[in-house]
Amino acid sequence: MSSTLTDDHRDDIKSVFQAPAPTEVKGVVGRLTDLQAVMEQFGGRPNNPVASFNGLYTTITQEVEARLAVNGFQDPDFMIALDLRFAERYFRALQDWSDRSTWAPRCWSALFNKWNDDDMAPILGAIAGVTAHIRFDLGAALVRAFKDIQGSVVAATPEQIADYKVLNEIFAQEIPQLRRGMLEGNLLAGLFDKVTWNWDDLAQAETVTVARQWAWERAESLWPVRDDPDLYADQLVSLDGSTESLISTMFRLFDNWLGNYVLGSRSSGFWGTED
Repeated sequence: MSSTLTDDHRDDIKSVFQAPAPTEVKGVVGRLTDLQAVMEQFGGRPNNPVASFNGLYTTITQEVEARLAVNGFQDPDFMIALDLRFAERYFRALQDWSDRSTWAPRCWSALFNKWNDDDMAPILGAIAGVTAHIRFDLGAALVRAFKDIQGSVVAATPEQIADYKVLNEIFAQEIPQLRRGMLEGNLLAGLFDKVTWNWDDLAQAETVTVARQWAWERAESLWPVRDDPDLYADQLVSLDGSTESLISTMFRLFDNWLGNYVLGSRSSGFWGTED
């Protein structure tokens, strides 16, 4: 069951984008935080599918900002450029969807169209958002970031490669507790955690690492056509379609009574709410 995303909701989203685009990671965190405040008002459900992803993304970006503040990267200029370009793609997708633009990526629209799905387990929205952002956005963001710093993804320095892999560590550090928060009160998830010890965390970290490596390889395939608008756009359109298909398949399999019950938290539709 879902409730309607009204024009007022869309206007609230648009209001966040009236401010100038972020030029530093701190600004990305600020915009994500502003969006979170707007998203949590929709349908009276703060853990709606899109807000769940946005909250996760905010936490990861805050950790990037914190590491930049203590010189935690070997090539900070590269990491800042990548963070800005990565966020830019998410913001543009959300803005285009809110404007009902035909340019809105299909893979992101698959998630955004579930915004007020009253029953969808929060973790499904988070997984869909991570899938769209890494699989569709990350390769293109890498290309733009390397162009910004006048570098090359096919001739990246050891420092840039090492910094890129630091994000794998951040995901491995932050995602388990975020996942458990989305499954809070779920007896099945609690039992699974006890049975598997920390193997589920390790498997999850490896999944993200593999996905981010795949995104780097997509950037390498995009790099030779970076200055050919038609060929570049064709590759992205194809990637958008395959990513949308993946997310839609996940929704078909799990966005149902059983899937949302198994993956839901006590604060989601099928588990009820805490007193």
